[in-house]
Amino acid sequence: MDKTKREELEKAYRKEKDSRVVPRMLAVHMVCVCKMSIGETAASLMRSERWVYKWLKRFDIGGLDGLRDLPRTGRLSKIPRGTMARITEQSV
Repeated sequence: MDKTKREELEKAYRKEKDSRVVPRMLAVHMVCVCKMSIGETAASLMRSERWVYKWLKRFDIGGLDGLRDLPRTGRLSKIPRGTMARITEQSV
């Protein structure tokens, strides 16, 4: 990893607020900057090696944007949120 990409990753890590993206950035940092193996990184983060490899690959392909969640497909709920809240409150 070149110096500019490394600085960009570290800067983005400090600013990131999404709790799902932070461990992904940390995994990339540990492997690319700290030169830890995928196995060591997985053990440190209590994740699988497959998980670490997935986010390294996504980072290689899409950069920092590759570490964010992809849009999900599927049909949106037709039940308004207020109605859904009342239903779930009644069932408890």
